[in-house]
Amino acid sequence: MIEWKDTVSTVQEDNRSSSPSSSADEIDLLEIGKTLWRKKLLILGTAAVTSLSAMGVSFLLPKTYTADASILPISGNDAGMALAAGFASQMAPAAGLLGSLGGNGKTAELVEILNSRSMAERVIEKHHLDREIKGWKSKTDLVIRVKKMTTIVSPSLKNKLVSVQVKAPRPELAATMANAYVSELKVMLDEIGYNSAARNRKFIENQLASSKTELTKAENRLSSFQARNQLASLPDTVVASIRSISDLEAQRVGAAVQLKTTEEALSLVQSKVLALQADPSSLHELEIKTKSLAAQESALASAKQTFVDKLTALPPKGMELARLQRDVQVQNAIFLVLSQQLESALINENKESDAFLPLDKAYVPEKPIAPKKALITLFGLLAGIFLGGVAAIAIDPRGLGIRRQNPTA
Repeated sequence: MIEWKDTVSTVQEDNRSSSPSSSADEIDLLEIGKTLWRKKLLILGTAAVTSLSAMGVSFLLPKTYTADASILPISGNDAGMALAAGFASQMAPAAGLLGSLGGNGKTAELVEILNSRSMAERVIEKHHLDREIKGWKSKTDLVIRVKKMTTIVSPSLKNKLVSVQVKAPRPELAATMANAYVSELKVMLDEIGYNSAARNRKFIENQLASSKTELTKAENRLSSFQARNQLASLPDTVVASIRSISDLEAQRVGAAVQLKTTEEALSLVQSKVLALQADPSSLHELEIKTKSLAAQESALASAKQTFVDKLTALPPKGMELARLQRDVQVQNAIFLVLSQQLESALINENKESDAFLPLDKAYVPEKPIAPKKALITLFGLLAGIFLGGVAAIAIDPRGLGIRRQNPTA
């Protein structure tokens, strides 16, 4: 029993002798606090110098302004989208893919267009940013700088808007660029015929312009011929043949325009959903229009042959007059049909929703977002306090307040 007690006593003495606190140095926090208080003027002076220096630097840093414009993407009534909806009724597993052709797909496309190099080049050209932005070395460098200044924010689960945020060294430039992106997006979509109704309207407008030119030429030729030659009116059978040809030609042109519209709508959808087959009803409609156009072309060819046969009974000048009147009647009928189709196309375009709605216009910002003077000054103040404290401890012999513990204590 005595031996066990002696062993325990020996172990306790060994532990006390090996304890770090018995021989290690200790930092006296109270002494450090006293040192910092004694050197408070040094610390405050250092903090004042650094904070004032930071404030001065913040005033020298270049200012940055930001302007924000936003648009609301809209799922349009595009003809291609209607055909895609028909596919969805037969291809249920591909519903997710077809869904991308609607609002979400169009939204992603709008974001890509806004982020494109072509859009940046349009904004630069239309608003003369080459004069507004300084320091660029080449047009490629200017485009890169404009794209870096612009941030396109995609919609989120809580926000359906697409935002155009522009950071620029001047407030007017920031607002101009943000609004330019929105306005140029509208123009660009119209030019490339983003919506089916806009594409159809543009196609018919081109056809109508060409028809008007041809009609004017035909009328001028007929007028010149009649001025040079005094001829009586044509036989009724020839006039009736001319009227028949003009009607058939107008019907053929109208059918050709409708066929092209249907073909473009189908090709648009099939190019986006390559894994799917076309809707049978849409293909059937395309087949019917193709056969109808072929039948009209056959009837027109037959009517032209009948007209040629009747011309053989006329004298040479009569034949020339008949041909000129035929050209005028045909071009006039085509012009009337295309005019009617253009009116319908304009109505459809008005009914069809735009790809987006300009929602928030960018205003000239009143205050810069950078540099943040208050934050920079606060950082300078904190840095000064830290540096002043380190200096105070370093120059005071008792700065760290280290004292050695008595091992025998």
